[in-house]
Amino acid sequence: MSSADDNRTADLEHRFREAVRLYEARRFDAAEQIILDILGQASGHAPSYNLRGGIWLARGDGERAALNFVRAVRLDDRNPGYRSNLAQALFRVGRVEDALESFEIAVALAPDEASIRGNYASSLRDLNRATEAASHLRHALLSDPDNPQLLGSLGNCLTDLEEFTEAETVYRSAVALNPDHAGAAYNLSLFLLRAGILDEGLKYYESRWQLPGWRRRPFSADMWSGELSDVGGKRILVWGEQGLGDEILFSGNLQALINAGAQVTLECEARLVPLMQRSWPEVSIYPALDPVDAGLQGRQFDLQTPIGSLPYLLGMTSAGEFGRHPPRLVPDTGLVESLRRKYQGDDSARLVGISWRSGASTIASRKSVELDLWGEVLGLPGIRFVDLQYGDTSAERWAFRQKTGRSLLHDPDVDSNHDLDAFAAQVAAMDHVVTISNATAHFAGALGIPADLLLSNGALWHWFSGMAGSPHYPSLKLYRQETPGDWSILLSRIAGRMKTAGAD
Repeated sequence: MSSADDNRTADLEHRFREAVRLYEARRFDAAEQIILDILGQASGHAPSYNLRGGIWLARGDGERAALNFVRAVRLDDRNPGYRSNLAQALFRVGRVEDALESFEIAVALAPDEASIRGNYASSLRDLNRATEAASHLRHALLSDPDNPQLLGSLGNCLTDLEEFTEAETVYRSAVALNPDHAGAAYNLSLFLLRAGILDEGLKYYESRWQLPGWRRRPFSADMWSGELSDVGGKRILVWGEQGLGDEILFSGNLQALINAGAQVTLECEARLVPLMQRSWPEVSIYPALDPVDAGLQGRQFDLQTPIGSLPYLLGMTSAGEFGRHPPRLVPDTGLVESLRRKYQGDDSARLVGISWRSGASTIASRKSVELDLWGEVLGLPGIRFVDLQYGDTSAERWAFRQKTGRSLLHDPDVDSNHDLDAFAAQVAAMDHVVTISNATAHFAGALGIPADLLLSNGALWHWFSGMAGSPHYPSLKLYRQETPGDWSILLSRIAGRMKTAGAD
């Protein structure tokens, strides 16, 4: 090789390292531009295709990610990392069998590579194959025994399998080995909270602010320390975090601040503003925007706090304490009555709303119950079933009608993605709701509508372990999955109860 070739190779590797640095800094456009320049000069540079695949995966485009990973694999089919990355992209776009095959090849090429087994285990757990996932994680930990992410993933699998004693040991080991690792503390917090151990769990839950992607709102007021005696007459800003359901779930705790004499302002998801204004007339409500809403920018506050920290700051020590100030939503009563008349028609049919799908990207597959499985419930006579599922459900409803001959009542005038005030009225118009763990469950609970809640193994912490009801939402009855991935027993149980009790 000539010195000119050596120089070109050195320059290429230098530019590639710069692209990696930009990628790690999440400056994806700049990183991709360098990659495209490299590929323009060296079209066979497999690492560049692999990195570009990672960029597209981070952007949320699994299809484009997979195309680039495929090119990397074709150029170097013995590279286990490329195979593992391709598997993750294929899994993201629903090509599950192809993804599992690619993972198997990656593991065969590098059986002791902990990160590959960890990624494989994550996908297996999403498929409700926690036993297999745990086996891969145990193997990975043989070569990387102190890895907090692997320990946390193993703890999650053991929790799914209801091996709670070992799960707690694993979570605590991760924290002991890595006391400054936010992910280890956060995983332990979720386990403790799910078990109802709130005093310790809520303390560790504050570690979420050290995790990537968790961002505090840009306000300058002092953070509230939790002393209720300090808030009398003070202006306190509470800002929402996480998702719609979480903001509703934690909103009941605003009452403790109001009772202590605070002047409370809430910044919440913009779509919730009209509903929250009606539900909390004693609170000033503003939409969470970037940049901050102009009306909120001009206001001065003495204190601030994220809404999810209120249980910790209020010193809650048991799950039952959430019942002191349950969340509340007040619907538009005129719209509720109008929708009831519209849906019932002349026969005054009993209205039961259903919701079957989650929009949570990382756990949707484990939480969701395909509409195909609802036949026994939706076949019950004397009930008009209403589609409460947010998002486009037309294809699912059409397929269900073709298969069973039965239809769901779908109201195109209610935009459940954008008009949450109308959606709340729609939920409030129901006599009963059957739903998975998604925003619909929180709406039904906060509106006080009787509801059956279908929970997967390893359900979110706020449903707690072993409880048949919810301290947050007294109107909810919880049905917990007995076998990972098997919803048939729960749906049959709900159908039987509705048949005998009239879904009341």
